[in-house]
Amino acid sequence: AFVCYKNDVMVGFVVYEVATDSNHRSLINRYYYTVRDIYVLEEYRRCGIATRLFREVRRIADKAHAQVVRFRTWGFDEETLGFVNSLNKKNLYSVYEVDV
Repeated sequence: AFVCYKNDVMVGFVVYEVATDSNHRSLINRYYYTVRDIYVLEEYRRCGIATRLFREVRRIADKAHAQVVRFRTWGFDEETLGFVNSLNKKNLYSVYEVDV
């Protein structure tokens, strides 16, 4: 995790994990980072803090020779979706729920 402080106050953080993914077609393992959570206090949003936190994860992933950084978010979280859409990204898959 990385944490951002301003004047001794924690104003944002990012939590990530490292994993591998087997590609059944090519039998090659992909090494990647996943952003599990990113948060910035409301009064500090739109100041570039989330972008800086995400860039730090990308920098660490690049240094570790990971192929990609994945980002998960809820479909109803419009603010986070807006942030993710500002990145150079591609949608890999969607998950849907059906009530039972």
